[in-house]
Amino acid sequence: MRGLRSQRGTTLVEAMFALFVIFIGAFGLISAHKQGLRFSADARRISRASAIAQDLVEQIALWPYTDPRFTTNHYGPGNLNIGDPGQSFESSTSPMGDGIADHSDAELTPANYQGIPTAALFADGAAGGTRLFERYWNVACVDDDDNGGVGNGVFDACRIAVIVRWGDPQRGYRRIVSLTTKINPNP
Repeated sequence: MRGLRSQRGTTLVEAMFALFVIFIGAFGLISAHKQGLRFSADARRISRASAIAQDLVEQIALWPYTDPRFTTNHYGPGNLNIGDPGQSFESSTSPMGDGIADHSDAELTPANYQGIPTAALFADGAAGGTRLFERYWNVACVDDDDNGGVGNGVFDACRIAVIVRWGDPQRGYRRIVSLTTKINPNP
């Protein structure tokens, strides 16, 4: 009889404990999978926003220095915080309405812009659809020191920050910033 007792199966408590351990492991895998999906979606949005910003940066290189899309409210070396250091573009208010953006996609028409069209920034590709990405740019024109610490009164360059923002369901608005410079050909 002692031989039979040592060969018996698992008890109900042992089986329940094993199922509990398996359940905890499965729950952990499901949580890790959900987190991975969220990171993947974030990476896709950041990648697309970077491409949209880079597209505008490349188009800006083709614009003449005198283009009206380089007008600005930021003049002089003290106003070069054009890249949104205070993260104002991550608030839910309109950057154009709050005056934190100099320009928006509304100024880009097929006649003056050959890059990614505004309609591509919408979820369904139609102008009346849900906007996924919003593109803005700020310009700061500077008169660098030309004569031993004194500028000559002519802007030598415009520094441009292209800001693309998008809505994130869990974290509100997020944004990326790309910077470029447009040199005055006749300083």
